Amino acid sequence: YRPTLAEKLPAWEKEQDVADVHWEMLRPTSMASIGGATFEILDDGSIFVGGENPTADEYILVAPLGLSGVTGLRLEAITDSRLPRNGPGRARHGNFMLTEIEAKVRKKSNPKMDEPLKFVTASADYEQEGYEVDDAIDGKESTGWSIDAWRDPSLNVDRQGVFVAEKEVGFEEGSILQIRLDFSYGNNHGLGRFRLFAASGPREHLEIPPDIPAILATAVENRTEEQTDRLIDYFGTIEPESKKLLDKLAKHDEGKPNPPDTKAQTLVANPEPPTTHIHTRGDFLRPGDPVQPTTLAVLQPFEPRQEPEKKQPDRLDLANWIVARDNPLTSRVAVNRWWMHLFGRGIVNTPEDFGTRGEKPSHPELLDWLATWYMDNGWSTKDLIRLVVTSNTYRQASETRLDLDERDPENLWLARQGRFRVDAEIIRDLSLAVSGLLNPKVGGPSFRPPLPEGVADLGYA
Repeated sequence: YRPTLAEKLPAWEKEQDVADVHWEMLRPTSMASIGGATFEILDDGSIFVGGENPTADEYILVAPLGLSGVTGLRLEAITDSRLPRNGPGRARHGNFMLTEIEAKVRKKSNPKMDEPLKFVTASADYEQEGYEVDDAIDGKESTGWSIDAWRDPSLNVDRQGVFVAEKEVGFEEGSILQIRLDFSYGNNHGLGRFRLFAASGPREHLEIPPDIPAILATAVENRTEEQTDRLIDYFGTIEPESKKLLDKLAKHDEGKPNPPDTKAQTLVANPEPPTTHIHTRGDFLRPGDPVQPTTLAVLQPFEPRQEPEKKQPDRLDLANWIVARDNPLTSRVAVNRWWMHLFGRGIVNTPEDFGTRGEKPSHPELLDWLATWYMDNGWSTKDLIRLVVTSNTYRQASETRLDLDERDPENLWLARQGRFRVDAEIIRDLSLAVSGLLNPKVGGPSFRPPLPEGVADLGYA
């Protein structure tokens, strides 16, 4: 539908007249911070906040108003090299959290006479997920508008938000505007530099996102491709047919499952690993000679990777050493465990001990061949199991004979297949298959076959 939007865009642009909105930059005559911060008005009319940086703060600003009436405010958050990571916030990463913005218009001749400027809609050029600009006018101290600057330094740029009032407020003989900026979120999330504007004009033109009027004021032939795409994106949110499609998509998204609560934990190597010492007589207060990560000298040599700026062996070096070609122990142990799972007994009957106190392998050549084959085939466990279960040895019957019991009572020579106890899950599947109730479908929710009345009562008695 995007090509259709591009065709309809010129006609819509002709109907727009954002020039009838008048913006006036506010120059406060009174500024206060309940947390002890200081304010400095710069040459461009912006306000720099210094001094104390409390956990939570509240700015109260009073400015004369040249407009006869006010229909909205614009708050510009501005970066500054004096702020953490250039701001525009005062938090350690330059972020801010505007919990609430409130304003009221006072009569110039009688400041005690005032009327609140109630904000009903808001828009911004950027919003952090879960902390949208609308949250700054919802009357709650637990929500607010933020810009994600904590996550990525590239997001520490100038931002702006526009707040539209329910109706025009003002006094013909002159007005004074009082604004309260609340930063109750905590963690020093106040604004470090900002500028305020008051607007007079049709409310519907103020509800347009702050960057759209500038694009509309630019001649079509002078617009960048990015500006044109942005204008089409915005037009798509208000054009009736496109809005219907977007509403359908939003309704469809409501049915998607919630993401899992489990967090994927990650580990990052310390660029400066700590020095490890031998503790003299086991006393950690008496460090001896420093030592480096390595393996036992009686085993095969430990050869770390040679990389620039690599100071000592790491866990990847250990992993490579464990699966090295000149270390057949790992593959022998792995193969023996799968053999034990498939036959009921390992080629080495002490799977936890391949040393001098363990049992000798019943088929040493077979164990060596399987271990080598396992490594040659990329350590593929699936291929290993397929190789074993398709062999004639595995596919033998489990029936025993008297002569075999006398000659090989423990079936070390594998003249027959082993005898296994059937797991409870397999017994259940066999019962369901015989009764015709087995559901062979793979995946999906659990299947619960019908049960005779009262059969499960005893389990919950």
